[in-house]
Amino acid sequence: MDLQVYYQSIRGVEATIPGEFAVIVSLNTKDGGREGVRSEVSRYIAARAVVENWARLATEEETAAFRQKPAAEPLQLKRKNGKD
Repeated sequence: MDLQVYYQSIRGVEATIPGEFAVIVSLNTKDGGREGVRSEVSRYIAARAVVENWARLATEEETAAFRQKPAAEPLQLKRKNGKD
């Protein structure tokens, strides 16, 4: 693998991503990656994921839906002694 070409590819994809962060959607991978998992990551990580073919950029509709969904509530764990 030519590292110069690899990093140029990443920089090329990164230049096409608007904003500081991007939503990506995972693809099936040989090592067990599951398809369809959405994540918001930096432009560099998004570009790397696309170049390495383990994710794709989310569509505008997928991005809007992802960003409208509230973050998960933090888990409330009870102490073993029953006191909160």
